[in-house]
Amino acid sequence: MFLRSIYRRYAGADLAALEEYVDEKLSPLILDRMSPDAIRRIRQHRDAGHTTILMTGVIRPLTRPFEGSSTPSSPRNSRPTTTASAPGS
Repeated sequence: MFLRSIYRRYAGADLAALEEYVDEKLSPLILDRMSPDAIRRIRQHRDAGHTTILMTGVIRPLTRPFEGSSTPSSPRNSRPTTTASAPGS
């Protein structure tokens, strides 16, 4: 139900504006809800050179908090680096 309300709210929205909103407003909220251990484990796999794939039912702009280009040392308020994405995303 939650995802459907998000999809309805942003149907026809400008993708660039939605991405900007996610980057500026939603990223901190999304990352603060993530388990620090989960972020740490993702970072460990990426640091080891493993390809990591995020499988989710949310629209791609909402995965932007996980696409950072650096590997921060703090598990909170951090963005693990994305090394692969699903075809067509």
